[in-house]
Amino acid sequence: MSRKMTVGTAFVTASILLFAVCVYSVATAQNKDAEKPACENVPKFIMTDISGIEPEISRPAAKDVISGNSEFRFWKLDSLKEGVTFAVWESTPGKWKYTSPQWEYCRILSGVTVITEENGKSHTVKAGDSFLLKPGIVCTWDVRETTRKELVSYDF
Repeated sequence: MSRKMTVGTAFVTASILLFAVCVYSVATAQNKDAEKPACENVPKFIMTDISGIEPEISRPAAKDVISGNSEFRFWKLDSLKEGVTFAVWESTPGKWKYTSPQWEYCRILSGVTVITEENGKSHTVKAGDSFLLKPGIVCTWDVRETTRKELVSYDF
């Protein structure tokens, strides 16, 4: 099982890198007449460090809440105008309905959450787990312990 997880993680990582190269190529091509590519004047290395960044605070929409009073914190670390975002997200315990409007790769940093797809299949995620949410997935998030994840998302 450990080998499968390693191969799966390597595949997801390679997919993300390929995706990032494609987005960068598109951004550069769109700016071919500009003096410098769109990414030329921004940092080329960004740590997943949220210290000193004020989070955006929000909650699930009241109509989606099943139980609890979850609070979300969102630290945007980087983004491109092409719809790619690199961020850290955190939620306190609670349960709500969620439909993903975007492609999102997630890696859980801490906490425990049960994500249940609309077909009833449940996935318990905890520190070290990574997964991909595809646009249009309908599910519930049941945050059992305050959960923090880092994410790379692409808005279509």
